[in-house]
Amino acid sequence: MSNSDNPRNGAAFQTMVRDWFNKKYEIYFEEEKKIPIGNPAKDHKFDIVDETSSIVIECKRYTWTTSGNVPSAKMGFTNEAAFYLSFLPDYFDKYIVMLESRHAKRKESLAEYYYRINKHLLGKINVAEYDPESGRMNIIGQADSTKYYFIKDLQLFAKGMGTYANYIYKDGIWSRDKDNFVSDRVMGYDPYEDDDSPYKIGNTSIMNEIEIIAREEFYRKICKKI
Repeated sequence: MSNSDNPRNGAAFQTMVRDWFNKKYEIYFEEEKKIPIGNPAKDHKFDIVDETSSIVIECKRYTWTTSGNVPSAKMGFTNEAAFYLSFLPDYFDKYIVMLESRHAKRKESLAEYYYRINKHLLGKINVAEYDPESGRMNIIGQADSTKYYFIKDLQLFAKGMGTYANYIYKDGIWSRDKDNFVSDRVMGYDPYEDDDSPYKIGNTSIMNEIEIIAREEFYRKICKKI
């Protein structure tokens, strides 16, 4: 069964997924929210988006066919969702959440199958499966190793996606860390020290100005600050 085959069941599944994220993060998630994508930008409606417009979730309520075959056409719709998610900037946490579907003829769930076949195309998109009966969310594929930071001296939140691929959250807007606030503090770089100084790199007083925090705590703190 899919969102498009049965809108009522699809909408109910989407709401259950939203409620799970609401509880997990303790922040508000909105359904059917528009975000501009592409160039020139055009609004696209995503299934679930958090109040900071940083977490975007697409829901797919699909199952194996009765005979245990792959629902090929529906997998195409899942790839379409991944296509739209791929247009979002890297600072977004992106999810495809599928219904946990199993079949006696299959050793893996449909979500596990989808991730195994398509992981080379998913980039920074996370794939998860949700079981409405147990209320359990299972992360199938974690797309990246994003780190979540709080910069103490600047009182700013940031995401680290590599040495210089970092983003700063300020005044409700994400922007590229062009001033290297994150990388300088992670490496302990002190621009005021002489080049031959042993305290130029690895300066612990600089490194102590940044801390890694858990993803859920990160978003809760951002929302309290808004």
